[in-house]
Amino acid sequence: MSSGRRGKKRKQRSLQQNELPDLQVNEQGHPQGGSVSSVKPALEQDGTSQNIPGGRSIGHIDKRRNATAEYNIRNSGNKTTTNSNNTIESTRNYNESKNNEFTLSEFHGTVHIGDTNNHSSQLGPLIDIRTRVYLEKLVQTISWDRLSSQLCIVDQDEHRFAIPPFNRDKPERFWVSKNIDFTQWESANDSRVLLLSAPPGHGTTELCSHLIDLSKTSQPNNSVLYFFFSTVTEARRLTAFTHTLLHQIVSCSNVERADSIAATFLNTLLGAHFQQPTQAFKDDDDLDTIQKILQAPDNVLIEALVQAIKKAGIQELSIIVDDLSEDIAHLVIKYSIRTAQKLKALFTIDEPLKYGELPDKVACIEYDKERQECLRSLQYDDTRYDKISEEHRGSLEWLWEHPQYLQWSTSATSSLLYIEGKPGSGKSTLAKYFLKNLKKVPNACSSTVAHYFYTFRGTVLESTHENMLRSILHSILEQDESAFFHFQQEFRDSRRRRNYSEWPYESLKKVLSSFGNNPPTKPLYLILDAMDESKEDDRRSIIQLLCNLCSKENRCCIKVCFASRPVAELKLRIREHHHIIIMQDQNMHDISRFADDFLTTDLQLSGKILHDATEYITKYAQGVFVWVSLIKYELLILVERGLPDAEILKCLKGLPKKLEDFYNYMFDKLQMGYPRDIQDRTKLFRLVLFALRPLSVLEIRDALALPDDHNASYEDFQQNISRTIARRIEYCGGNFLEIKADETVQFMHQTAREFLIRTIPDASKLQFEITDKAHGTIITTSVRYLMLCFTSPRMPDDISKITSWSPSDFRAYAEYLNEWPLVEYALRYIKDRFDLCSQDKEVSQLVTALFRQLIDNPASHFLGSFIEYCLGYNNRQAIPVSEYQETSEKMKYNTLNAAAEPKLAHIVEALLLTCTQDAPHAEQKTPLIISAQKGLAGATQLFLDHGIDKDAKDNSGWTALHHAAGNGWEAIVQLLMGQDANKRIRDNHRKTALHIAVEKLK
Repeated sequence: MSSGRRGKKRKQRSLQQNELPDLQVNEQGHPQGGSVSSVKPALEQDGTSQNIPGGRSIGHIDKRRNATAEYNIRNSGNKTTTNSNNTIESTRNYNESKNNEFTLSEFHGTVHIGDTNNHSSQLGPLIDIRTRVYLEKLVQTISWDRLSSQLCIVDQDEHRFAIPPFNRDKPERFWVSKNIDFTQWESANDSRVLLLSAPPGHGTTELCSHLIDLSKTSQPNNSVLYFFFSTVTEARRLTAFTHTLLHQIVSCSNVERADSIAATFLNTLLGAHFQQPTQAFKDDDDLDTIQKILQAPDNVLIEALVQAIKKAGIQELSIIVDDLSEDIAHLVIKYSIRTAQKLKALFTIDEPLKYGELPDKVACIEYDKERQECLRSLQYDDTRYDKISEEHRGSLEWLWEHPQYLQWSTSATSSLLYIEGKPGSGKSTLAKYFLKNLKKVPNACSSTVAHYFYTFRGTVLESTHENMLRSILHSILEQDESAFFHFQQEFRDSRRRRNYSEWPYESLKKVLSSFGNNPPTKPLYLILDAMDESKEDDRRSIIQLLCNLCSKENRCCIKVCFASRPVAELKLRIREHHHIIIMQDQNMHDISRFADDFLTTDLQLSGKILHDATEYITKYAQGVFVWVSLIKYELLILVERGLPDAEILKCLKGLPKKLEDFYNYMFDKLQMGYPRDIQDRTKLFRLVLFALRPLSVLEIRDALALPDDHNASYEDFQQNISRTIARRIEYCGGNFLEIKADETVQFMHQTAREFLIRTIPDASKLQFEITDKAHGTIITTSVRYLMLCFTSPRMPDDISKITSWSPSDFRAYAEYLNEWPLVEYALRYIKDRFDLCSQDKEVSQLVTALFRQLIDNPASHFLGSFIEYCLGYNNRQAIPVSEYQETSEKMKYNTLNAAAEPKLAHIVEALLLTCTQDAPHAEQKTPLIISAQKGLAGATQLFLDHGIDKDAKDNSGWTALHHAAGNGWEAIVQLLMGQDANKRIRDNHRKTALHIAVEKLK
């Protein structure tokens, strides 16, 4: 059969197996038919590349040809034999054949070369029959001793004995010693191949030396081949590698086989020379000839080594190779897999491989890669800490001398400290103070410290145990990378079962529990505040879990500190070896100091009145700081009215002496005022009590500005906006509400919130009703706000105007939306609110009105599909689905792209919602894929920042990187590569992003 026909059949078989056809290249190694795309450098970083169509590496084919050539002799006449007659005959057949063909098979492709007589100028001088017979006889008769004298053998043991020992129990080595893939490799009884990728200094060399010792001592019947590439220079590294391993093969084989192993090794090299005779062999110097035979391409040397191992009859083999380089790693690993029936191989490399794909049998551990992925998956909400009041000057210092604290902190074993206190006694302030000054705790500076502050006044998640576990575990893993082995199995299981960013609740509990079973690498401190504000669901289980962590039976050292009101579940589980501090029994001096300071500084009292006032406040506070703060506010009002000091003291003694009574006193005052005051208070308290997250001052401002009349216009809304909203909130909220440092409006204390929730439903003659229709008020406010925003006179009235928008138009639109602060909240929670009020007639009518206004309005292309998905309505009517989706995507994604800068951060969250929480895309394209496809760098960065899966695939198997490369968006490619997007992923046709980029050039 001619070489042309054989080549054609091979090509047909390749296409049938979904392989890629050969790519024609020019003399410079570039694809013919077009210049290299600008996306190529981004996909071929650091001088490396992936497999591309036809297997060639753009611009690197010639450079890598010698290093990665593989010869497959296809003519029966190439086989060597010791019988001279057979040798002469086979040589004659070889030289006379016009169709002899050999294949130069690169890692990056295959170059077919036939008819050797016509290529003598390229391949060097042909080998005549006499020289061929001489060569074959030489390799069959040479002794191992004589061959070994010509080899480049490097003493590995001399180097290995200088390597420090590997301590698998050292935390810095847990990334590998406790890694699931390594432990499975180490304990397996079948063939396993493992590649470790880690920067220098992370113990891979020490591990290799350690494993060599183990293999030699514990498995005497197992042959061990090993090599440290740091022992050789760059020039002859693979030669030294093969020669040294050949020497090791002979050393661990029977003496009688040494010469036959040497002959097999040389025969394999010689066969390659016969197929590509580049050397001028002479028959007058055997050793010079041997040296020329030994000069073979890298892959031929490796193949010869494989054949030598097989000739030695090695059935069970360990191969340990340290410090591989990028250009030969694939070659060494690929050939090593073929060496023995039972192979245990370990390879190490300094950096992750940038190109090519490892065989399926090879497991890979990249230092710290999986831990970073795990950290990104542990997303959580935690806004409470920064909103807690700081301690008053000089207060809380008693803690460091308290006997219960001293016993807890100095104990060498795990223990629990329970700080119990009345509502408003300053427990959260103490927890924050304790956390800030943890350096005073023995050994805490060298420990892992994690904290969580439960709250009802934050987002919905902040009172949940799941959010607490996420926060605690994220903090532990962020501080202590050696702790990842606690997470790894559950993390992998959660990724297989669920969305990337979701963790099953039970998995989170299991991970935290594991710290009690396996001692952490260093002491662990857990600080938890306001357990009483946590969800009651599963509270007992969480408390029991934390108490179990502090059990003396555990080998670990875990210190847990709770700050909470009296919680029956907690007190029931406190054992003798745990410790309790009662807050109100300790803070009398702190209250006295606080009262004396504000009476002196703010009220400027002195003498006996100051003494009497301080003593009175300290006595009736009963350890409750909140009551003292309310007293201070009332007294300041009296001072502002100009009352004399004696009258102030008299009024002080007339104020309620209990916190509950004081709240009733404050609430009675709220029912006074003008009708507009009552109206604003009603809406204000409904918003603060029942919003699903704390609202900002500006969000409150716009909510209060919406007129009760549902037919009110945009102009009515604008005229109703308060210019001094902070003063309005302070007046309408009384002492119940306060503006926090982050500009959110919240209750001044959890006890105030609880008072209103507990008291209002039982009140009979209130001027304003907070709880009645509260959820309905919020959903109608949200819907009406969206109606005003997206149908205001400032919005374009014709969709044709939007389809022709320029980038500056989208920028102006983003700036316009940024002026509507309540949009993000309305969009984020409209579905949750609607589910609560779906049976409310007024709400249903409002939602219907919204959709009617959106029909034929440009805003329908911005909000329509999002609202449909959230509320189940359809307003598109006759608009074709494809046209609607195309226009909607253009409007949303281009606006988001224009908003990708700090000054427009407010509207970014709202825009992200319309993309990420929209109806599922028909082609399963994620928002990141769509933005990459459209070349929107700003939007792409935002989606990456918000944790959208960078390697997600659409229906065709294309990732965001495929789309960016296929469309020539160099900036997007660079952006995705900078976020470690996986460029090795193949689509449904087995093509990587680089394949797609190159195909576009044809």
